[in-house]
Amino acid sequence: MRVAKGLRKRKRKPVGPKLDEDAAATLIQSAFRAHLARRVMRRLRRTMRFKEVLLVHGCGYNDQQVAATTLKHIHSWSRIQSEIKARRHRMVIDGRLQHKKTQNDIKLQAKLHELQVEWSSGPETMEEILQRIQQREEAAVKRERAMAYAFSHQASILNTQQNFR
Repeated sequence: MRVAKGLRKRKRKPVGPKLDEDAAATLIQSAFRAHLARRVMRRLRRTMRFKEVLLVHGCGYNDQQVAATTLKHIHSWSRIQSEIKARRHRMVIDGRLQHKKTQNDIKLQAKLHELQVEWSSGPETMEEILQRIQQREEAAVKRERAMAYAFSHQASILNTQQNFR
């Protein structure tokens, strides 16, 4: 559909500092897009070189064996790294548990001191009261360990599921 020359809307160019900001934004965007395009091209070239090495240069049995062992080494290295990460995670959790245990011990000592001061020789002996307090503290530590185990187990299951996708 044709529009008469006078009726056509013309785009006005910004004047002043707005022009500089628009030009700068355009320049930045084009530079970033060019960077992304170069990165994609580099990756594409690498994969093409790898395929060329495997396919064009007569990938014989030995070459396939070398490629297979290389992949096995890469997978084992990845597995070792994930085990190290899991071990570090466990160490952090154990450190937290140790800290909580010391905090619980401090609270227990405070309770013991309070009991010794206020104990009025009721129906329970001092040993029974101490044993009950100790059992509560141990139960709390066991709950925390169970929660930490469940969390780490859940995370490892999610990681293995993502690796198979």
